[in-house]
Amino acid sequence: MRILLAEDNEINQQLGVRLLQRQGHEVTLARDGEEALQRVIASPNGFDLVLMDMQMPIMDGVAATAAIRRHEAECGGRIPIIALTAHFGPDKLQRCLDAGMDAGVTKPIDIAELEAAMAAVVGEGSAEVPTPQEPSTVLGWDAALDLVLGDEALLCQMATLFLERSDGMLAEVEDAHQRGAAYELERAAHKLKGSVGNFGAAEAIQAAERVEDAAEAGDLAAASDLLEPLRVSIADVCSELRRRVAGAGA
Repeated sequence: MRILLAEDNEINQQLGVRLLQRQGHEVTLARDGEEALQRVIASPNGFDLVLMDMQMPIMDGVAATAAIRRHEAECGGRIPIIALTAHFGPDKLQRCLDAGMDAGVTKPIDIAELEAAMAAVVGEGSAEVPTPQEPSTVLGWDAALDLVLGDEALLCQMATLFLERSDGMLAEVEDAHQRGAAYELERAAHKLKGSVGNFGAAEAIQAAERVEDAAEAGDLAAASDLLEPLRVSIADVCSELRRRVAGAGA
């Protein structure tokens, strides 16, 4: 299929494009919701499917989907849209469906779950749209390898990219907290959680999610107490990733 992947996280972009291409799909990348909308408008018959990240800068996935559906109502056509997010609860899934999305799957991407959702929304309509599953609390390197179809070179590339970006992502979290910018703190913590989630780092995922939840609630005092555990867990992840990458290159 011709797939438009809307994803702002560089590591998740690399993973999504590689997995989809390995399944034989043609992938076009949009780095935020506004770019996704403009690509759909510019090429009304150019895509068979849109994979839409929920949280992106400029325009998030829900707003982008709603804008695409309004455009289609005026100009005709309807492209299936599948939501991508690190966590799906019933409320979040319903919000996606209300905006005009057709299904949702969790990140890190499980290619079997994604292919099932794609078949359901692009096929004849006889297949049941799968209910997104909660991500595993413990993955580990072997499970991370499964997510990239056993491609250790790809996983090591992703790990190397994370090692290059992790200080910057953590700095975004700390800067937003120092400025008292709760929304930016929520987004920065979500971005960090989505990146580290590709490696099955349960403790770091939970640490980032706690900061994200505190920021979403506007509780910056609580977030302050959660930053040090996040720093420690990210440092542990980086140490382990360096060991894994070095071992793979030996």
